[in-house]
Amino acid sequence: MSTTQVVNPRLSCIVVGKLGESQMIRGWHEREQDGRNGIPYRASGGESVFYLKHPPLATKLHLILSGPIGLRKTPLDGRIIIDKLKYQLPLSVDGWVLRTFPIESAKEAIRVRLIISDPVVPDTVLHNGDARALGWFFSAAWQE
Repeated sequence: MSTTQVVNPRLSCIVVGKLGESQMIRGWHEREQDGRNGIPYRASGGESVFYLKHPPLATKLHLILSGPIGLRKTPLDGRIIIDKLKYQLPLSVDGWVLRTFPIESAKEAIRVRLIISDPVVPDTVLHNGDARALGWFFSAAWQE
């Protein structure tokens, strides 16, 4: 996607496997399912972007995320950038978590970027030929 392309999301939330995946614009891997509990997710890459319609009174963004399960022993570190607000997000790699971030936007849509400084390549751990660079596993986003 060109950085000059105008994105006009229709939904203020994303639930992987249910709705809003078309708003996950760049840097996402195909949908998968957590074998432990059935949660559908899409893995982010080194930098992944999604857009959400922004309800005028929403002040918080909620994300359900996990680290790359079974692929590393240390937290996965990176940043979440919501429009121009930047937040650090160290994330344990052993389970799904809910993280909440403040939103300050007068715009009709927000742009959310997930940037991972050290993505995991499954082949380096499992020797399975999977050369994808994996960041956080993303399941849902919504605002309130």
